[in-house]
Amino acid sequence: MSHQYNNGKPINIGDRVVYAGVIGRVVFIIEDDRYSPGFVRDDWAYRRLGLGIKLRNGQLFVLDGPDDDLKPSSRGTHGSD
Repeated sequence: MSHQYNNGKPINIGDRVVYAGVIGRVVFIIEDDRYSPGFVRDDWAYRRLGLGIKLRNGQLFVLDGPDDDLKPSSRGTHGSD
C-alpha cells in the first residue's frame, strides 16, 4: 500500500513536507518497508502501518496515514533540512 497526498501524488521517503504548518521530511513508510538512514525497521514494525514525519523543530510524528495537515513541499533525497 502506497500512501498518497490529498492531491493524489505518492508520498516518498525524503519528501519535504509541511505538517501542521511546520516544515519536515518523510523519514519512513512502515508498510512499504522503506526507512531513511537512522530509522530502523525493528523500532517501528510493531505498528504495521504508518509514516514517519521528522519536523524541522526535532519532533517526530508517526501517522497512520496522510491527513489534511500533511502537505507536500518538494521531493527530497534523504537529506536533512
